This record gives sequence, C-alpha cells and structure tokens, in this order.
Amino acid sequence: MKLKSLVASIMCCMAATAFAQDFEVNGIYYNIISDSEVEVTKNSDWFSNEYAGDIVIPETVTYFNKTYNVTKIAGQAFMHSGITSITIDNNVKEIGESAFALSTNLTTAKLPDGIQSISNEMFHGCSLTAIHIPESVTQIGYSAFFECDFEEVNIPNSVTKIGFSAFDCCHNLTSINIPCGVTIIEYRTFYNCSSLASVTIPESVTEIQDEAFSFCKNLTSIYIPEKVSNIGNRAFQSSGLASVTLPANLSEIGSYTFHNTPFYNNLPDGTVYLGKILYSYKGEMPENASISIKEGTFSISGNAFYNCINLTAVNIPNTVKNIGMYAFAGCSNLKSVEIPNGITVLDECVFSGCSSLKTITIPESVTSFNWRAMANCSALEHIYNHAKTPAYCSEGVFENTPVETCVLHVPTGCIDAYRAEESNWNQFKIIVDDAAGIEDVTTADGPAEYFDLQGRKVTDPSNGIFIKKQGNSTEKVLL
Repeated sequence: MKLKSLVASIMCCMAATAFAQDFEVNGIYYNIISDSEVEVTKNSDWFSNEYAGDIVIPETVTYFNKTYNVTKIAGQAFMHSGITSITIDNNVKEIGESAFALSTNLTTAKLPDGIQSISNEMFHGCSLTAIHIPESVTQIGYSAFFECDFEEVNIPNSVTKIGFSAFDCCHNLTSINIPCGVTIIEYRTFYNCSSLASVTIPESVTEIQDEAFSFCKNLTSIYIPEKVSNIGNRAFQSSGLASVTLPANLSEIGSYTFHNTPFYNNLPDGTVYLGKILYSYKGEMPENASISIKEGTFSISGNAFYNCINLTAVNIPNTVKNIGMYAFAGCSNLKSVEIPNGITVLDECVFSGCSSLKTITIPESVTSFNWRAMANCSALEHIYNHAKTPAYCSEGVFENTPVETCVLHVPTGCIDAYRAEESNWNQFKIIVDDAAGIEDVTTADGPAEYFDLQGRKVTDPSNGIFIKKQGNSTEKVLL
C-alpha cells in the first residue's frame, strides 16, 4: 500500500484545505521566502494537485518586474500529482519532505548538483526508472525511494547516512554498493528488494538493523565486515542467502535473523552456534532435555529456545553477557535457571510462560527487567536476587506470577529497599534477607532459621506460618 509510511504527512495535509501561493508563472506556483528568493509550492489542496506532465524548475523567475532566485521546493509541493518528469536547476539547494511522493506517473528526475539531502519520503511511491544522486548529497532520508522502479542506483561516497526504508520494496533493484562512510544499515533499508542479487557492505559499517535485507530472494551470499557487532531481528529472514561470512567479533544476532534461508535450512538440527553466539535450537528437542551452553558463548539470540517445551534444565556459563528477548519464552518444563553474572538486562518476555519454573537466581549485575520478562511463571517459588539495589522493573514483569507466595530472597540488610514504595518489588509479600550467602551454602544440614511473612527474623517461632531456612533449603511451614 503506497500510503504505508505517509500517515503522518497525510494527517498534516488534511488539517488544511488549501495551500497558499504568492504568485504563479508558467503554471508553477511560488511563495516568496526572502527579498530575493522564492520556493516552489503546491498549487491546490492535497487531494487534487493539478501539476502534470513534464516540469522544469527554472533558475530564476520574474514577477511584476522583480526577479527572484528559485532556491527551494517546498515539502509536498508535487505530492500526489500527475507529473511524469522533473528537471530542477542547480540553483535549488533544498527540497522538502514528500515533495514528489505518490506521484505514480513520475519516471525520471534530474536533481540539482548542490543539494545536500534527499529528504524523507521525497520519491515515496513514484515510478522512477532511473535516478542520479549528486556528489553533494550527504544523507538519504527515510522512505526516500520507497517502491521506486529503478534497477540500479549509484550512491556517492559523500553519503554517510541512509534512513530506514530508504529503498524498501524497490523490486527491480539488482545491485547496491553502500558508501564507505555509512556506519549503520537501518531498519528495512532494503526490505523486500526481491531482485537484489549483489550487495557490497563497507568496512565502516558497525550495525545492521532489523529487517534490513528481509525477503531479498535473489541475494544468495553476503560478506559482513569485521566491525559489525550487532545484526538485528530478521535482518536476512526469508532471503536467498546460501553463503554467509560473519565477523569474528560479532556480539549479537537478533531473533530469526537467518530463518527461512538456504543457509539456515542446511544447518544440522540441534543447538546452532554462529561464532560465539547461540543463535537457536533447530528441529525437535528430545524429551527431558538438559542443555549446557558451551563455555565461551557470548550471547543467546532472541527466541533461541522459544517454545522448547522439552527443555527441563539449562546451564548458562558466565561468559554469556546478553540474552535476547523471548529466548526461553514458553519453555513450560524448565524447572530452574541461574542467570550468569555480567548480564545487565532481563529482556522482554525472556522467561515468559515458563510455567514449571520454580527457582531463578538473579546476579547483582542485573539492573533492569524489561516488559513481561517473567510473566506467567505460575509455579515460581523462589527468586534469589543478589542485587543490593533493586533492579528497575517495567510493566507486567511479574504478571500472573505468584507474588503472594513466591519467596523473594535478597542480600542481608536490603529488605527495606525492596519493600520501599518506589520499588517495583514491593508487590512480593514474602521477602527474606538471606540471598547474600546462598552461593556459599553446599548442604541442607545445619540449624534452622525462621522468618515471618514480612521477612523479619524470628528467634522463637510458634503458632503461625513462617519461612524456614535450613542450609540451602527454604520453605513455608505452619507451627
């Protein structure tokens, strides 16, 4: 749908029923923007732009014996018009957002040599079969060429930024050389470029964002340079990739990045490692599976074990510093988990739906719990939290998790911090300050200690419900 990324523009346009113009010469409308300059503007309201055919923007225009320099084309000036070609004099230095968007008959455009930016949605939904981007351009805005028809485009090395969806759905585009000054390939930059067969990614690139090359069916191989540390969710999903060269120091691969590609489909079933990253579990997991993630693994990708209902135990080494969203979501038979020290965030829904999870150990390094990180952990009995400062919890972290009965173990002297009104942890009814020594306990033997349901130590418990701690065993008892 050609209106896909123009909602904001359309709403702004609909707020006014007409565009003001100061004067018209040879069928082109102008606004005076200074004593010596004018901009080209729209000739009517948004729904009935009357511009059509071949348009030439002159260097100057004379009105009432006064000559003005034409230096700008206003945003949306030719939006939704019937123009077929546009030639713009080099005197023009600025072209506004969506200037030619949704002009579906526009096939050719000559841009001025001095322009510095291809603005957001400039040619969105046009039928451009060719475009020359001047050497003066330093950035290409978001959705600038969305759904254009050209087969090739030369992006000059002066360009250092290409906005999200800039070439989204350019179905005829066959090859692209990304300039050496670009550092980020943004969200959906080349999404669904179904004819794209050749891509050169420069060594300057450090990040490839979500869905950047998804559904590029003719893209069969890719070299990802050494500086790239992060490849986003679904970045190459459903592409034609059969050969992938990954950098040695890649630290994170998002969810489903290579799913539904020949490259992934040809990998053997089981735990899939891509370099130092545990990317996914492929195929059907055997019943009562226990997995020890190999030492040296740096990251676990999002959705890596999603809905692996046969997973009952997992050992995560301390080398792991990142666990992606939904990584263990729906692992309904997972019984316990210990998060390695060094993890700082429990990401979105990472353990959501682990309905058999009884214990989880949180290291002091964790400072944030993202949305629904531990929602629907309905069997949870103990959280061993080693952080002296309560971690931030976003919305729904413990939704449908039994905070009334689950025992929250915190470091000695930290109960008040966890019970504080501003703490997201005060919803737990049973908080005891015994988490600090848990790692030193090796046996369930030894004297028993008792706590009331508010976590206060009781020396002579009787006639009530108490928390009994003995060694590494903690349980509620009725005396």
